[in-house]
Amino acid sequence: MAESDLLDVWGARTSATAELENLLLRHFGKVGFADDRYALYGSDTSNPRLIVTYKKGKPAHVMVGADFMQDDSAALSARIRDTPLNEGNPEIGRRVLFTTLRVDGFYRYGDRFQLVPVPPDALRPQMAMLVSNPFLLEVQMDLLVFLLVSWLV
Repeated sequence: MAESDLLDVWGARTSATAELENLLLRHFGKVGFADDRYALYGSDTSNPRLIVTYKKGKPAHVMVGADFMQDDSAALSARIRDTPLNEGNPEIGRRVLFTTLRVDGFYRYGDRFQLVPVPPDALRPQMAMLVSNPFLLEVQMDLLVFLLVSWLV
């Protein structure tokens, strides 16, 4: 394979770091770190199949290792194309939570999360003595994290 940066070949230059790392780890099965600048992917990190160079905590350059196979590039290209990895597309996670106090107002913390009351037609307890009152927690999150949280809850 030519000595080109695979981030550009795969179209993953703007991908979210954690999601790209997770995808690479699932494909190669093992990752080792030479230091805080290099991640070595493959079953034998002394002869890695893929080398990721980091700059300021983000992948800056991806190059093939000695054991890299053409099938790796095709499989990873397909996975990256079929998986939403871009940072600009957050999902909103919403969960119903309960408290002893009735939530009638809103609280928002920047664009990360907000607490909001349930819709007016939602069921609410009739008595206010130590009962559970519902409210909504809405959180901005990447799709991968949203799916994981949805699966766990």
